[in-house]
Amino acid sequence: YGLSNIISVGALDKAGQPLYEHARLWTDDFAPGQNVLSTLPGGSYGYKTGSSQAAAYMTGFIAHRMIKNNQTFVDSKEQLLSMYRKWILSKTDPLF
Repeated sequence: YGLSNIISVGALDKAGQPLYEHARLWTDDFAPGQNVLSTLPGGSYGYKTGSSQAAAYMTGFIAHRMIKNNQTFVDSKEQLLSMYRKWILSKTDPLF
């Protein structure tokens, strides 16, 4: 999407490939989205697959990094995506 206030996220499978080939056409980036442990109705947990799981993953990552860096504002979605891509390339755990 060409909107500056929306980050579109596609889901990756366990091999790091897009779950949906057409997603390459409209996503800003990708995140894990296959067999992600998630909450389910009724207060239980289970594994889910799809772009909704990937979007939650990226949202959590960005929020965590902003808190860790004491940021309350970013200049652009490009700044957020750059932060995410640097972490992906470094292959380090975002929680440490």
